Amino acid sequence: AHLWGPSIFYVVVGIGFLVTLLVTMNKYPLFPFKMDSAEWASAWLLATIGDYYATAFCLCGIVFATEGFLSGGMWSLGILLL
Repeated sequence: AHLWGPSIFYVVVGIGFLVTLLVTMNKYPLFPFKMDSAEWASAWLLATIGDYYATAFCLCGIVFATEGFLSGGMWSLGILLL
């Protein structure tokens, strides 16, 4: 039986991050860098954190699939708390 839950989860994570990134790019363009603007730097820091966790969730799925529940859970905890 095909499990739809993980597939739907990854689609939601991907679309959620895409929307967040597009909103950030629209409101705070990446170029030219505005290093003197706390608002700009904060927005891009949050976008970078979102990028990390979107990727980390995908990596956790691979870890769970290859390592099993207990070991995969420990690895995933380490990945997500990095």
